[in-house]
Amino acid sequence: MISFTEFIDEKYGNDFKSIQNEQLNTSHINELLHQYKEVVLTNIIQQFGLGPIFDIYKRGGNITTLHNAENYVFASSEDEQRFMKNYSQDLRKELYEKDFKKNRKKAFQNNQVIIDDYTGKPLNMDGRTHRDHIVSASEIQQNNAARLYISDQARGEMATNEKNLAWTDGSLNQSKGENDLVKWMNKDNNKDSSKTNVDYYNIDKDKANEKHKKAKQYIDGEIKKAKTEYYIKNVTNTGVAQGLAMGQKQAIGLVIYEFQDALMIEMKAYFKKYKTFQSIGDKINGFEHACKNIKKHMISKTKKILVSFADGFISGFIGNLITIFINTFATTAKNVARILNEGIHSLIKAVRILIKPPKAISKKEALLEASKIISASVITTIGVILTEAFVTYLKTTPFAPFAHLIGGSIGGILTGIVSATVVYGLDHYAEILGKLKGMMNQLGYDLKISAVEIKNNYYSSIQTLDNECQEVINKIYIEYEELHLMTRNAYNTNLVETEFIQNSINLAEKLNIKEEKILITKQDVLNFFNN
Repeated sequence: MISFTEFIDEKYGNDFKSIQNEQLNTSHINELLHQYKEVVLTNIIQQFGLGPIFDIYKRGGNITTLHNAENYVFASSEDEQRFMKNYSQDLRKELYEKDFKKNRKKAFQNNQVIIDDYTGKPLNMDGRTHRDHIVSASEIQQNNAARLYISDQARGEMATNEKNLAWTDGSLNQSKGENDLVKWMNKDNNKDSSKTNVDYYNIDKDKANEKHKKAKQYIDGEIKKAKTEYYIKNVTNTGVAQGLAMGQKQAIGLVIYEFQDALMIEMKAYFKKYKTFQSIGDKINGFEHACKNIKKHMISKTKKILVSFADGFISGFIGNLITIFINTFATTAKNVARILNEGIHSLIKAVRILIKPPKAISKKEALLEASKIISASVITTIGVILTEAFVTYLKTTPFAPFAHLIGGSIGGILTGIVSATVVYGLDHYAEILGKLKGMMNQLGYDLKISAVEIKNNYYSSIQTLDNECQEVINKIYIEYEELHLMTRNAYNTNLVETEFIQNSINLAEKLNIKEEKILITKQDVLNFFNN
């Protein structure tokens, strides 16, 4: 099968060359062609080849936000297990009343008198004296933020901190139970409905309210502090992890592109001179020379590769941060996270070109290059998503064993074609705008030019724009539709054998497959898949 680079050259090489104007020379055209290949091929390599290896995207992002947790979307099983743990008496004893009896006995030994924190009266030094959670264990456990941001152990320690505990009579504590202290005090007593709980237990209301206020402030403050620590820790960890993954993907993709580019150039030159070599030694020396040239080329690209890694790291970190922010109020799907992060990476590359364009490139050319980078990145990302859907469909057909091979190949080729065509369209459209600018310059607002002439020039310009745009759009549509139709027919197993085989041959010829490699009979197909 021909390489994608050759496919671009054969299909669009002439069209690329046709966009030159009087100021463009051959070297400029070749440079543009090289840029098209680099932009498109690097994206294809990174997304289709390295994407599955660096699959860093997940539904809801890399951190479990409170919004996502409340909608049962978790970044880790640990978060899910902690958040979904329900309140129970067993949990209460294990987590919120740990060492209560031992601590009570110790308090009896160290204090001559223990005062009820709600009534101000002395308490008995026996089992009738209890320690009450001012903010109840049930309320703390059922607080979604507390369960998400605080570990079980830390939550238990918070609930049993002296700032949230009160000495009180056992009957009062049992009556209060898991109720909010302030609400419970104002309720009618269960034993004597003519009295409120405040009156029945002779509670010092002001004192009890003050205890509740301080305990509530303490619990709320600890949850807020835990929330801050939770996000600082997780944003840093997941941001660095995603940044490294993105940086590696971008750098490795560029290394693969530069290596194959240098390899093809050197091997082509080597085999061109092959017949001129007089001995085995000459052939080996020639091959070593080609390898050294490849090595020099890769070394010369070191800075570019390092910059690509840095870009990837920064975009990965920022993308992770933005994804987390969005997930605080809306849950992102996996593919949305992918488009968001890849879009940010291409945006950073585009902004750098605009801020610090390469030498000998004007601001206009820099803007065009930035547009090509963003377009190619977005199209390739969408192509990956559509390819995943196509692979899923193929798994339901007789081609299931080869779903990834077939789907990945077709998706990569079609995505590459669309990317290259859009890049071409951007440059072509720039030429159209240039022509229109020349026409509009003739429409100087001079009194000598009549209204009729201005009107005619205006309609002429609009017609030119319409024709040029239509030509570009038709070319993109026809090329893509033809390939789409031929691909669908080539994999339509419902057709009779002769028609099915012919469709496959047509697609192969369209893709310039060498004649000896084309499968032309049913037996050829069986032999191919069996081998």
